[in-house]
Amino acid sequence: RNLAAARFFLFGRELAWAWRAFLIQTTAHIVRETPMFDWPFSYEQFITAADYIGIAVFAITGVLAAAGRGIDFFGVIVLGMVTALGGGTIRDVTLGAYPLVWVENPIYLQIAVSTSVFAFIWSRYLHSPRRALLVLDAFGLALFSVIGLQKALSLDAAPIVAVTMAVVTG
Repeated sequence: RNLAAARFFLFGRELAWAWRAFLIQTTAHIVRETPMFDWPFSYEQFITAADYIGIAVFAITGVLAAAGRGIDFFGVIVLGMVTALGGGTIRDVTLGAYPLVWVENPIYLQIAVSTSVFAFIWSRYLHSPRRALLVLDAFGLALFSVIGLQKALSLDAAPIVAVTMAVVTG
């Protein structure tokens, strides 16, 4: 009886795998040719927007790390900028990718400075939502790690160097 149950189980499993393979074969051309839905923006636009949001979130976390430690306004702004732009700068300098992203496109620097100023004022008078910032910080770390890996691989870095650059960028 146990042998019959085992045979039935194995047959059912094989049947499921065969059905899965059939579905993959028959629907693969549909998936490749037809998008599931139309996005209102391109991939590049999404990455750029996520990059800007990540810069802002990292600037805020840098300022909040300095909050309440007696650091003056200028020091807090510098800390926010370093937190927001430091990983990508170290990555680009290490890989020899010049000009730096924030030098070539100053909006990164503007976002980091303006968000740092906003977060400095905000941290003085309002309570910060720590949980939301932690979630956004984790999202930013993941996104920047992927961006750092892509940039290192696009510059023909060795895989171990690319992974290291992903860690440095995040």
